[in-house]
Amino acid sequence: MTANIKTPPIPTAHLWLEVLTGQAASYSSVPSVIFADAQLDGKPFRAITTIPNPRAIFPRARAGEFGIEEGAAVADCVLSVSSLGRKPPIGLLSIIDAPGQVYGRREEEMALHIALAAAVDAYGTARSQGHPVVALIVGKAISAAFLAQGLQAGRILALDGSEVEIHVMSRASVARLTRRSPKEVQELENQIPAIARSVQAFASLGGIDHLIPCRSLESPSEKDVQRVRDAVAEAFEELRRKPRSPVDRLDHPQAAASRTSSREVRRELERQWDLSCDAEDRQVAAPDPNGKMSHSRTFNENT
Repeated sequence: MTANIKTPPIPTAHLWLEVLTGQAASYSSVPSVIFADAQLDGKPFRAITTIPNPRAIFPRARAGEFGIEEGAAVADCVLSVSSLGRKPPIGLLSIIDAPGQVYGRREEEMALHIALAAAVDAYGTARSQGHPVVALIVGKAISAAFLAQGLQAGRILALDGSEVEIHVMSRASVARLTRRSPKEVQELENQIPAIARSVQAFASLGGIDHLIPCRSLESPSEKDVQRVRDAVAEAFEELRRKPRSPVDRLDHPQAAASRTSSREVRRELERQWDLSCDAEDRQVAAPDPNGKMSHSRTFNENT
């Protein structure tokens, strides 16, 4: 008698990493962070993603949450490429499907914020060095997990499906925070794009550069895979020709229409910052009555 052994389904991000690279995933220093090196149109790139690790030493990071180990391992995967100084620069593809960062006092006490910042800084540093950084959302992109893996990208792509979700926190968390029922929160999401969690709503704010049609996120056809591969290759090529920073998303055509307040606030902050710097310049130029130079610009000069 043969026992029926059920094989657990492969995580969505793991699946997309392997079908896009054509390579078996390699494990980083922790089982929850995997990567693969491949080529698109003859140019090298590295794909990186996070997956659940049921045996993680931090219990609250066992369902795919982005935690201390994940932050450090992602940073290492990125920096091991960007530190090589390869020419042309190697593309970096961050594949995202994470329900958020870990929520635990132990993790907070052990500097979760530093681990998250390490991943952000690694991607930001690679981008500033000329490596084209592209994010591909294939599932959930929630809170700091999205911030750490996706928002430093020069291009953000997403599969166009109802399973794709982008938000600062889960609906249950929003309900607790605002003292509303989950149903009331959902009704508000349908009315206000800025608090909605669908990928279409995020795209309407200029947050997505390309929504890619896909028949099934968990069982894509060859045409689906090729369509996504072409979109990633195109995004890499665009960034090689003209690098982009995250702030450029405010100039996205859809953001110009839907984020007028954000754009106005940024313009006002820049205006006030310029006025402040001009005032400090005049203060530095003016001699001190006691013959000493002012040190009021120390902070600006060191940052």
